[in-house]
Amino acid sequence: MINILNACPGTDLWERLLLQERLLYSDWPDEYSFLTQDNVSILPAGMSPLELQTGAKTLIAELTGRRQVLWRALRTLRSTGDPVAGLVALVWNYRSGRALGSYPLQDVRTVV
Repeated sequence: MINILNACPGTDLWERLLLQERLLYSDWPDEYSFLTQDNVSILPAGMSPLELQTGAKTLIAELTGRRQVLWRALRTLRSTGDPVAGLVALVWNYRSGRALGSYPLQDVRTVV
């Protein structure tokens, strides 16, 4: 599973990023809805938030392509010897990849 790092309020990471002024959404709890696995909520080092979001989506697409999904299903079938497990792996990986790969790029706040 590929997730973009989010800092939760009250954690050491939240406090550190708050001090470094790298939180894009710091108005807790009003901006809670922006703290999701596919939304950038911190200002990453060395790239823009949109570059991080685009890179994560590209990585998800590469890891969940048809070839990789089929390879995982065959590997499951070989290791378990169970055709049902192989079929479940095929369907699970295919559907997960489609769901994760289809999330839209969201507009993140412009940090000057």
